[in-house]
Amino acid sequence: QIFWNPWNQSIAFSINEMTKAALLLIDVQNDFHGGGSLAVPGADADSLRIAEMIESNIDNITDIYVTLDSHHREHIAHAKSWNSKADGSGEYPAPFTQISHADVMSGKWFPTVRGNQQYCEDYTRALEAKGRFQLTIWPDHCIIGTPGNDVTERLQVAFDAWSKAHNNKPVKYVRKGQNDMTEMYSAIEAEVPLPSDPMTQTNFEFVADLKRAEKLIIGGQALSHCVNYTTRDLLRYWAPRDPADLILLLDGCSPVPGCDSSAQLFVDDMRAANVTMKLTSNAF
Repeated sequence: QIFWNPWNQSIAFSINEMTKAALLLIDVQNDFHGGGSLAVPGADADSLRIAEMIESNIDNITDIYVTLDSHHREHIAHAKSWNSKADGSGEYPAPFTQISHADVMSGKWFPTVRGNQQYCEDYTRALEAKGRFQLTIWPDHCIIGTPGNDVTERLQVAFDAWSKAHNNKPVKYVRKGQNDMTEMYSAIEAEVPLPSDPMTQTNFEFVADLKRAEKLIIGGQALSHCVNYTTRDLLRYWAPRDPADLILLLDGCSPVPGCDSSAQLFVDDMRAANVTMKLTSNAF
């Protein structure tokens, strides 16, 4: 049986066969690599190791899934969406500014689209109630239609080699973050899912396809954020599968600077949950 994923109609998922080993590579895009607008130190070396792992194990990899962070400049976590004055004549927030629910309620920060005031009050409240984040303003990154949104070149070479070796089988791409009104660190669901937009809600079809893999090997960027929360969300839906069938590449992902504690907590939590930890050199 083949079905189309309503979150990304370029992907066909087969749900009847188990596969051997699959890769889930998260946000391996130019903007998170050297020279990118939100470059993660270590990302270039991570991707080089992953590419070499793919090329050394081409016959052992049944599927490759790649998530793509994909935004507009007007995204709620970009500076253009906020101003220090209600009439828009003030300052935009600097990159890495955190905007709390209290900041929105007190008038420290205003949405630049004034009609979004109530929504932003409700959104920041719901975001903080989830217990993961306050709203963080990031440098504009992975803008749809720009080179920063593309997969980094070294990995693309490895993807092409893998595809050719598998009779031109396609890499499966899943976009996340297109809705400007919510953040989507996880490729499984948005931080605050929107009832009006299925793309922000739990992507059960994607989870079902990932669960076909006997072993699912996970890497990408960043360890502190999108790898972290994609893996946590996937683990929530992984039962009755054994968490040990999820393999986290410790040398295939790195944290955003200043977020090392979040990355370490994630690794510690995954060890406690019995997720397997490996290096690219011994992942197979």
